[in-house]
Amino acid sequence: MLGSEAYQFSRPSPIHGAKNVPDSLFDLTGKTALVSGASRGIGEAIARLLAAFGAHVICTSRKLEGCEAVAATIRGDGGSAEELLKHPSVKS
Repeated sequence: MLGSEAYQFSRPSPIHGAKNVPDSLFDLTGKTALVSGASRGIGEAIARLLAAFGAHVICTSRKLEGCEAVAATIRGDGGSAEELLKHPSVKS
């Protein structure tokens, strides 16, 4: 049986209502994550979660304004993020 230390959590989830995830499970420090559709919804939630675990996040979408807002929020929370416009002619 695992000791109580296996259930220690130190980082709060950036998603309202989500349970905490152990630090040791997802240490993304030094990694870069490219999140398509990061301007809202599930893509935004994924971008925020990856940033909370140390990843540099590149937010992409067809809507640059939304990506700028998400990246700014991540940076405001102490994370690393940038926005990148996905050209409308590129199909998902």
